[in-house]
Amino acid sequence: MCSFGDLKFYSSRAFLDDVDDDDEETQSPPLVYTSLMSCEQPASSLLLAYGSLSVEFCRGLLPASGFQLCGRFCVGPLEVADVFQSPGLLLALCPPLRDAAPAFSLAQQLLQRCSGDSSCVVLTTEHICKLRAATGEFSESSEALRCLTSPAADRLPPSSVGRLPRPAFVDSVPAAVLTACTLQQLPCVTYVVYTETVSPYDVSAVAGDLRRALRSHQAWRKLSAASSNRSAGLNTEQQAGTPRKGASIQVPFNYI
Repeated sequence: MCSFGDLKFYSSRAFLDDVDDDDEETQSPPLVYTSLMSCEQPASSLLLAYGSLSVEFCRGLLPASGFQLCGRFCVGPLEVADVFQSPGLLLALCPPLRDAAPAFSLAQQLLQRCSGDSSCVVLTTEHICKLRAATGEFSESSEALRCLTSPAADRLPPSSVGRLPRPAFVDSVPAAVLTACTLQQLPCVTYVVYTETVSPYDVSAVAGDLRRALRSHQAWRKLSAASSNRSAGLNTEQQAGTPRKGASIQVPFNYI
């Protein structure tokens, strides 16, 4: 125990070796890619769905869209990003990451599978309280579709889609993809659906806005068409009173 006036000597960080600082830096874990089939490279367009709601929305459209699973990225201890392909198109479904460290590496590796003049579309969701807190927007609607674009975006979203004022409104993988596209001078549009829904089972709350985002881009109207076909098929089954096969799967398809 020190009494008043006693001197104690400690090592200062200013005198620590630089190697110690390097050891303390957090190293991004390496991404592990598992190839399930040969991917057609390069793709002309990339669609990234990030977060539970966006992923489940796109996953529900896959059976009717013709996309095939070509590989997986291990992006965390429990997180796996599935990569699907269709002629000229690449679709990545990434769950929310607990650790954002591999986000930029994932963005780079996805873009490496695309051509040098490819375009990118990102779909993600956030709680609407973030939008209200940052912009002061308060409306009766509990959902809102907003977007961010890279400087090279040659085809802008419809004027009906509100613009976010700055890139800081997105983070993790969506922010990494937008940054990578900006650095490589590639067109990228990031759509953010703000909603009060937090459960991945409530996809119906955001399906309309996500479908509207897909229809804004020619390359991804294939998924949008699959969405319409799925909706028409469900209406026919409901009118016939016949239960749809596969109704016991974890995420129902009745949200379209």
